[in-house]
Amino acid sequence: MPVEQPEHVNTPVWFRCVRPEDAALTLRWRQDDDITRYMYTDVSHGVEEQRAWIERCATREDFCHYIIMARDREVGYLSFADIDRRHLRCSTGNYIYAPEDRRAYSGLLHTFIMDYCFHRLGCHKVVNSFMAGNERNVKIQQVLRFRQVGTYQDHVFKHGHFYDVHVFELLASEWAGHRRLFSLEQTRAAFEDWPME
Repeated sequence: MPVEQPEHVNTPVWFRCVRPEDAALTLRWRQDDDITRYMYTDVSHGVEEQRAWIERCATREDFCHYIIMARDREVGYLSFADIDRRHLRCSTGNYIYAPEDRRAYSGLLHTFIMDYCFHRLGCHKVVNSFMAGNERNVKIQQVLRFRQVGTYQDHVFKHGHFYDVHVFELLASEWAGHRRLFSLEQTRAAFEDWPME
């Protein structure tokens, strides 16, 4: 069933909560070779297991996720994981499914993601990690002025091989000095469950 962009959203993308009825869509995306090759794990379960996973996620305090929407069309997935409310940090992950949508929307996501981390979740720091071989995302982290803090050697075992993992971080105080594509009011309005003030 199509979901229409809310009238108060005036940005090219917006973010709606993942629902159990998204199970088939999110599973298809997650099992796509282009998406899963740089994930720490592969997913081999079916739609009902995916639906159960989505339902479990809705009860977690340390995780939340969204479908990335371009007007009324689902184009990708965004998650906030390892949400630590004591130490005020989290990690993020996202992907845009279709190559043409990646070209159109990937460069727009950063302001939304960082604002959610620092203003909605109240984090002090974001820590992201990427498997070796995912050089495109490693380079993107550098362009976005994340600081590379190290490399875990042989950290992920996948398909019979060990892979290094590169770790990056960004503080809220550093984000405050970054160039923004959208205002905080626009990013707040773009998340379905972020109350307007």
